[in-house]
Amino acid sequence: MREENAKLIELLETTAAGKLNKAFLDAAVDGIIIIDEWGKVQSFNKSAERLFGYSQTEMLGKNVSVLMPRHYAKHHDSYIRNYVGGGKAKIIGIGRDVEGKTADGQVFPLHLSVGETELAGAKYFIGICHDLTEYKNTLAKLADAERRYKEILEGQTQLLCRIDRQHKITFANQSFCSHLGQHPNQVLGTPIAKFATDNKALLQRLLKQLFRAKNGVNQVTVTILMEGKDSSKPVEWTFSRPEKQGENSTEIQGLGIDVSEREVAIQQAEYFRDHDGLTGLLNKHAFLIKLKDWSKTTSTFSVLHIDLENFGLINQKHGFEEGNRLLVTIADRLASCLPETSICCRVGGDDFLVATKPEEYDGLALLTEKIQHAIQRPITIDKVPFTLDAFVGVASFPADTLQTDWLPEMAESAMKDARKKNESVAIFDASYHDRLKRHLDVEQALKRALEKEHLTIALQPKYEIATSKLNSCEVLVRWHDEELGAVSPAEFVPIAERSHLGVRLDRYVLQQALSTLAELEKDPASEPVPLAINITPNHFSHADFSSEIIKTIENAGVSNSLIELELTEGAFIAMTPAVKQNLNSLQKAGIRVAIDDFGTGFSSLSYLKNLKVDELKIDKSFIEEIETETGSTVVRSVINIAKAYDLRVTAEGIEESGQLEQLRQMGCDLAQGYYLGKPQQVREIFGCIKQPITGG
Repeated sequence: MREENAKLIELLETTAAGKLNKAFLDAAVDGIIIIDEWGKVQSFNKSAERLFGYSQTEMLGKNVSVLMPRHYAKHHDSYIRNYVGGGKAKIIGIGRDVEGKTADGQVFPLHLSVGETELAGAKYFIGICHDLTEYKNTLAKLADAERRYKEILEGQTQLLCRIDRQHKITFANQSFCSHLGQHPNQVLGTPIAKFATDNKALLQRLLKQLFRAKNGVNQVTVTILMEGKDSSKPVEWTFSRPEKQGENSTEIQGLGIDVSEREVAIQQAEYFRDHDGLTGLLNKHAFLIKLKDWSKTTSTFSVLHIDLENFGLINQKHGFEEGNRLLVTIADRLASCLPETSICCRVGGDDFLVATKPEEYDGLALLTEKIQHAIQRPITIDKVPFTLDAFVGVASFPADTLQTDWLPEMAESAMKDARKKNESVAIFDASYHDRLKRHLDVEQALKRALEKEHLTIALQPKYEIATSKLNSCEVLVRWHDEELGAVSPAEFVPIAERSHLGVRLDRYVLQQALSTLAELEKDPASEPVPLAINITPNHFSHADFSSEIIKTIENAGVSNSLIELELTEGAFIAMTPAVKQNLNSLQKAGIRVAIDDFGTGFSSLSYLKNLKVDELKIDKSFIEEIETETGSTVVRSVINIAKAYDLRVTAEGIEESGQLEQLRQMGCDLAQGYYLGKPQQVREIFGCIKQPITGG
């Protein structure tokens, strides 16, 4: 019977309706699995493959219980037998949250909906599997955020409340209830005017103004006597509409200050204006004011930027509460180990600033060492000793600048230099700071250039050495910025690759190249040749890279054979399943792939046999040495081994006729370089397609 059912399903899938149904299943976002009454998988759509990590081929005919953790799997078949035998349905037509298990053993939450159908007298069950991982994670984060938000509100000394359109209290923090001497249940749902002992009419009139639409009033302030535990006390209330609700506000929020202790409240406000609320250290605003004062009375002083190493991991592993406790501990240690007249500031996160005068320490080296030792003392978190390291950057007045406002930025620049060099301390280096600033300027300007399509492309020809004919062209990106001027690809391409802009740059250049080819193919006077486009390693490692490229080329109406992709060796260092899949898909689609700048990466010739690439480009640094005995031997070896793996070989950076001649004798296939042709505009290249190699 099972074999007959399988043949019937196979027959249905070959019909037009069956094919349409299969396409519908594969297009579904959720995993859809069809099993027979024995629990054997009969259909397994694409989303199910992605969800569980099994292919359809692997799953067909297997018991569906392999997709379940043990505590579900061991009862599954008995549930089916019980239901088929007339038992009550526990999930069919109902749906519930369960757990699934991936091919690598990972358990994850999912919502399972099950329906049933009958085909040729046999029962089949259709399960729809919706991944709840992201949903569950979001719920956990929301719960944590709500808890922290509530703790923050309850910890405020000010009276906080929310009031609805009937002026009833919908929320009141602990300070509000404590002021009244009442339990929260006695406060919630009560009109706020009930707790006022004077100015009740004024209070109600002002609240009505806030709720009235289009009156332009967004905030009101009023002082009223409020009932207290012992006696009425004046409270200065500020009521306002939440910004996001605007004129359609259903609630307003109130902040009250017990002005009977106004002086204390003013002092607290001034304190928090100048200090970090968590650590009690100065904030940056107050810190800069102190520096400016110092510059008037002190001939020299230094600012240190201290950045804790791997602090983010503590927040992730142990939670923000433990992270905050650690920051308070570090702040206390800094305060205790610094000279008496020094000032300390928490900039934010895990970054601190220290300003100190030279007469208070025996040299910066000893001071920074003292700070490092204070930070590195073990701190117990969840009963486990934890040790932190820190990077310190130093900038000095007036040696580095007379502008005290610049000192924190300069010290931060030095800290980044220390981090880059993996050194504990670094002194401000103007040249590094300028490079860092230039990097940021280029990155921001490049982002704007991509958005406004201000980048252009140029083409550098690649010639067949044996026939002197143009074979293809490499696409090179060019950029002239209004403020930065001409920016070299050697500068902005690495910056793009180290940021999120690398993938955007790839797509931009590919689109420009495809537009060029599409235009040339329409021109009967043009003879387009393949264009080679550089791709960043990070982009190539994306699981959907090959499908994205193939789809983009198809949409442009250009033949796949006219596109070549060039990647540096770094793209193949980690031969992930995604990289292998992309290589296979591109090869099947007829899109050539070349290893660019060969010899500058990890350069193991043995790995070539495992790569399904078409071409190897020898880096110009080897071509520059080709006329030496060693250089000639190396280049010849690379060419011979590449040929053994049936790879086409291109030599880059040819600038002399002697280099070209030696490559010809060695059997190199293609040549590229300034001797043969500099990067040119599209029309300049395709206007002289039939001209042979002339050099120069």
